[in-house]
Amino acid sequence: MPLLEGLTSGVLAEVGEGPAAPIHVTGKSMPYQDAESKGKGGHYKLYATTGQMAAAQWGAGNELFRFRWHGGNFAKGDFFRQEKYCVITKIKVCCMVGTTLFAAGGVHARISLSKCRHWIDFGTPGGTTITIGDSCKSRSDMARSLQPEIAIASTTVLAVTGSKFTEASAIAALAGAFPITASTQPTVIIPWTTLYSASAFHNGFHPLHLTATPYLRSRSSTLTADGVHGSGFLIAVDQNAPATGVFQFAFQIEWAELPFGSY
Repeated sequence: MPLLEGLTSGVLAEVGEGPAAPIHVTGKSMPYQDAESKGKGGHYKLYATTGQMAAAQWGAGNELFRFRWHGGNFAKGDFFRQEKYCVITKIKVCCMVGTTLFAAGGVHARISLSKCRHWIDFGTPGGTTITIGDSCKSRSDMARSLQPEIAIASTTVLAVTGSKFTEASAIAALAGAFPITASTQPTVIIPWTTLYSASAFHNGFHPLHLTATPYLRSRSSTLTADGVHGSGFLIAVDQNAPATGVFQFAFQIEWAELPFGSY
């Protein structure tokens, strides 16, 4: 009969067909430093809002938020190795009614999350470009973010620009309702509804793992972000809204940047 022994208590717990004995487990976040302590990453959280947008902006396929991972610098050797991975663990969404309620239209408010691959060029999507800098860290001793490319819609949706392949099937979606009278709840999507949540250390599911690969060789010691196929995700609207109305989105994104080989 296999046994597990506590490190400090010396208490034994049987594993298998023996009588049940309690085991206390403490969950921890993904390690953000590699085994040799040569590289350090971190865990990051971002809150961002759009501007107030008219109903005409709620059109099928319109992009609200995009996130591209470029991998940082690439170590030169027999093959080029990205500096860090990016692991998306949670995305939460809120959508509120703005200055004008919606016209009756009989449609649901739907948004979806799609993964993007072979993302060579972020493009010029418009909206607001978000710079992380030395902020958004969960602990002050974590490394400065490698600055994934992030953009969020302003008063208009993002422009469909840049070179990327968006997977045809969404990996997550949310549905809400368009409020049409003052007596209804003034929310399209209730704050903070989870659009995506996955952590191998919390609920047993694999998180969204973003990587990057170079698309050319170089004699120099590094490759810049412009020389790689990045990956990422975008959040977009699934269908058209009623004729009138004003709305505003807010997003909370949690992710980790992990040294190569640490996860």
